[in-house]
Amino acid sequence: AIRRRRQCPVCERRFTTIERMQMTVHKRNGIEEPFSRDKVIRGVRNACKGRPVTDADLALLGQRVEDGLRARGVAEIPSDEIGLAILGPLRELDPIAYLR
Repeated sequence: AIRRRRQCPVCERRFTTIERMQMTVHKRNGIEEPFSRDKVIRGVRNACKGRPVTDADLALLGQRVEDGLRARGVAEIPSDEIGLAILGPLRELDPIAYLR
């Protein structure tokens, strides 16, 4: 994220903006699409079907995965790297779902 100090040209008040980079996913078939945390959560929810995992746990896992990917500082991420980034937090959350 980039923090910028700006000034309004009309009232001359100063304010801070925080700009986040738009991450894109590069799929194996060559298509690129915007990163979606909801898509990550949906996939993990399928792996956790029938397991005692709450929606709050899934939301936290999605946030951890996205934060980890953003920390790399790369705007374009291969889809297999996203899969690998999910495995660590999923293993901590539920070892059975990790094996699925």
